[in-house]
Amino acid sequence: MSDLLRVEALCKSFGTHQVLTDINCQVKKGEFISILGPSGCGKTTLLRTIAGLEAPTSGKIYHEDVDITEVRPDKRGFSIVFQDYALFPHMTLYDNVAYGLKLRKKSSQEIRDRVMDTLCTLKLEKAVKKLPSQLSGGMQQRAAIARSLVLDCDLLLLDEPFKGLDESTRAMVAEYLRAETAGRTVIMVTHDP
Repeated sequence: MSDLLRVEALCKSFGTHQVLTDINCQVKKGEFISILGPSGCGKTTLLRTIAGLEAPTSGKIYHEDVDITEVRPDKRGFSIVFQDYALFPHMTLYDNVAYGLKLRKKSSQEIRDRVMDTLCTLKLEKAVKKLPSQLSGGMQQRAAIARSLVLDCDLLLLDEPFKGLDESTRAMVAEYLRAETAGRTVIMVTHDP
């Protein structure tokens, strides 16, 4: 089986500060990869570079053997859950989760079904009309996870997906991710073993 994602000799610098040095990895379709490391070691930079949100200083990124190093993020077929949630502040919870499906021109019925199924599973169905500022940090994190999972992308990138969640919510979200990502390709970065 060929690699879904291959990173070769990836380096990233910000000015004179070298953040990533000679990163090499292969991810097969359906694998769930966790990258563990302390805060500030470059985990988020690696995800942002894979997603196309940062340009590498050198090296290559391949998606199914096609060089995507210079491909725009919206053309890569990946989805990312950001550490800071990145929810649209002027949109309701429902609209935030539905946003990517609307861009992909899915039918309104499919959008509603997928969004509501996901929100119900994550116990957010009672907050569909709330704005992000009206949600707790844990609810915002679950909303960000929901927004990425409804897209059914080739690769799901998770940046500290359990940050800000209390113990019981963390367990519920972890179980949901385990079930919903079965067979999907996921790279998760975390500092929490």
